[in-house]
Amino acid sequence: MAFAFRSDVLPDVGSGALAAVDITALIDAFAGLDAEVVRDVARQCEGVKDAIALLRGLCPERPPVAHDVAHGHAFGDVLPDDVRDVIFKSLSARDAAVLACTCKEFRALVASWRRDARRIAPPANARARTTIETFASDVVRLGGMIRAYPNVSAVSFRKMGETLKPPADSAEDDWERLSNVLTAVAANNASQSIESIDFEGCGEWLSEYGVVAIAERCREIFPALTSIAWTRARALRSSGLSRALAPYGDTLRELKLVGCVSLDEEAIYGALDVARCLRVLDVTGCSGVKRLVLGAHVATRLERLKAVNCKSMTNFSIRRTSDSSALNAVNVADCGSLRELQVQSGSVETISAAGCKALETFNAYAPKCETLLMNKCASLRAVTEEMNTVRSKLPAVKTLKLDSCKVLTSSGFADILNMCGGSLVELSAEGCFSIERAFISSPHLVRCALSGCPALQVARISSANCREFVARACKTLTEVRFESGTYDLGTFDVRNSGTLKRVVGVRRHRVRNLDVDGCGSSLEFI
Repeated sequence: MAFAFRSDVLPDVGSGALAAVDITALIDAFAGLDAEVVRDVARQCEGVKDAIALLRGLCPERPPVAHDVAHGHAFGDVLPDDVRDVIFKSLSARDAAVLACTCKEFRALVASWRRDARRIAPPANARARTTIETFASDVVRLGGMIRAYPNVSAVSFRKMGETLKPPADSAEDDWERLSNVLTAVAANNASQSIESIDFEGCGEWLSEYGVVAIAERCREIFPALTSIAWTRARALRSSGLSRALAPYGDTLRELKLVGCVSLDEEAIYGALDVARCLRVLDVTGCSGVKRLVLGAHVATRLERLKAVNCKSMTNFSIRRTSDSSALNAVNVADCGSLRELQVQSGSVETISAAGCKALETFNAYAPKCETLLMNKCASLRAVTEEMNTVRSKLPAVKTLKLDSCKVLTSSGFADILNMCGGSLVELSAEGCFSIERAFISSPHLVRCALSGCPALQVARISSANCREFVARACKTLTEVRFESGTYDLGTFDVRNSGTLKRVVGVRRHRVRNLDVDGCGSSLEFI
């Protein structure tokens, strides 16, 4: 169905008149002023942002909060200061407010903690749904909470979202109450410090038009906003997403679209085209995405891309040149249908494809990559040395995880190790059923884990710096050889490897944690 916008859209900045819903929201937000005064000021302003600025000037000065705390003997002698601070910082906003009412000392301590707080999640109302009459008082209480956290930079509606949903028989639009709450937040955040808003809890019931309306309102009243999260906005589609991002232009740095099941790859491309300076993009759980290919000209400033649990995605490809790319982290873990993965980037430092059970083709040119996570890729047999004229190369990998790659062959395992060169520091390949030989030529290897590899027969390691070697329950393992010897080995665990006969290059008496239980009596250390 084609995307359609209602005719009664929010007034643009500079329209010369505020909507009635905006004036009502301002009256609620500035409850300390006479309603007629607020109404007169609002009528003379061209936008909500201008009205908030003028009304702030009319508000009475609030007494400054004391910075010096006189610790009472009754409390200070019972608990050390650091323990007390941990307790205070673990309290919710509501519990902290209750504690602040008990005594002057607690009030000053809570105020001090609130000055340092950077994130806040307003608590849900005790009532399942608020009526129009009680909602105004809820907005006033929220305004007081925001004033109590003067330096907060991130607001989340995760707890409060469900109570903002209007009743089914209400004549209100689905976005009006949330819009009023945002106006109250902006009005009481005098430092204009809010940079991030998470609408988790609201996305489930907001219509696509409501998402667009709220996005436009946020851009108008939060000048410092650089991060926005539309968690589980199920109604959001491609055209609505582009419209919601259009007011932000080059100012948006972080966009989270977790669980937006109606978005497809065209919506993602459109978002990256509109938000040209985006640094972080999270499309986790976007099951409508089937094939995501990002070329060198798309979102050149993107630093982190997360596409976890995209159930329908079968192909993922990053094609970047070293001169134009800022990308440093790619995460496509738990994409159960992903069959083909290619990463070409001169800047990527972390690649995660853990849990991609259908992955068969992997190709990567990433000379700066230090962490490669391929564990639980149950269908991966080997890597592709060359794909689309891109030759695989991962010379800087320090951490490599291949756990539970059940069909990874010995030659495929060797190819991955060759791709990584001699930079490996940590290797984990537990539960790889098809690996028969493990020849690891890495002089910097510190930890090696090969437990649960029933076909493994020989393990050879060239590192003299290895400190931990674990190969439990390797039923056919006959030999472990450290080619250059090892002098710092602290853990050698080959429990239940019953056929092991020779261990070469290990000084048994120097190993602090030695476990050879379940090995034969003929085991020989050479």
